Amino acid sequence: MSFADYYVSPHGNDEWSGVLEFPNADQTDGPFATLERARRAVRDRIDTGLERDIQVFVRGGVYEVTEPIVFDSNDSPGERFSVRYMAYPGEKPVFTASIPLDGWRKPGQDEVHEGLDDDVATHIFVADGESVPDQVDSLFDERGRLPRARAEGFIPEQPETEEEIDKSTLHFPEGAMRNWPHLDDVELVIRPSHPWVLNRLPVSEIDEETGVVRTGLPGTYKLLPTWGGDTEDEPSAWVENVPEGLTAPGDWMFDGRDGRVYLWPRSG
Repeated sequence: MSFADYYVSPHGNDEWSGVLEFPNADQTDGPFATLERARRAVRDRIDTGLERDIQVFVRGGVYEVTEPIVFDSNDSPGERFSVRYMAYPGEKPVFTASIPLDGWRKPGQDEVHEGLDDDVATHIFVADGESVPDQVDSLFDERGRLPRARAEGFIPEQPETEEEIDKSTLHFPEGAMRNWPHLDDVELVIRPSHPWVLNRLPVSEIDEETGVVRTGLPGTYKLLPTWGGDTEDEPSAWVENVPEGLTAPGDWMFDGRDGRVYLWPRSG
């Protein structure tokens, strides 16, 4: 077994010394419980002056992370020595910031989201209540990441005058977008002007009559048809997190107005 200066374990305690790979018999000392605590211990060693390399072993198990773990120049021992954080030999630590969504249920007839196809609505489950955070940008099931509801793609319209062109205004063809009631959660995805650039932009305003959408953030370039890249089979713009994009098992969307996640489960 390789030697380590500090150990981290799901069964540890940040009040302990961190120098033992297992908790002792009377549970008064053992490994740390968090990587952040090990980072602070290593930083203290660096501040007092290192005389050799430092090694931290992280035991197998699940570590729930509620905020970023940040390393900076204060965590570096310089050129003479090194600091290594690694999995305990033969074990697999997993760091996750995931939040379980509980209480999935079939929505009542008056809870079916506007814009959902009637046939699709029969497959939809909804999660709401305290388990749903204020913002949901990613959703996973036991098989991995689930696709966020994505409406049919389109090719942006070319404005008639130069005055109508900027990085926060897009002209869309008739029917490509509508003034969704949960507009704060809708996101425009576009390759603006160049096919090698992809922007995700919050939507702030949609005018269906004029076919204009304005975004809460400017794009990298003016929101025009992609230079030489737009085709009917591969359009450069689409909208995500809208009910029209819920079309297949695995699709989901979030409505922040009432804190609900709508999902078409792909595995029962």
